[in-house]
Amino acid sequence: MDGLFSLRNTADMPQIDLSDSELQNAAQAARVAAAQAESDSAKQTNPGARKLFELSARSYRALSERFETECSDITSEPKRNF
Repeated sequence: MDGLFSLRNTADMPQIDLSDSELQNAAQAARVAAAQAESDSAKQTNPGARKLFELSARSYRALSERFETECSDITSEPKRNF
């Protein structure tokens, strides 16, 4: 099980254009969700529930990294003068 946001499942999703600031906001939100899931995981006594929170945290972390990669790809492109 790859978690909620498996990268291989996103191939079927439609492409959307996000600005640099929107990508940064999405990455920050995913990092916050990952931190919350990690915190919730530490509070669990049931190993099965703990595993679910850990998988969610890993998925959110991967999602934030993906947003950050996209954001850096945008900012590394040369500026065009129109």
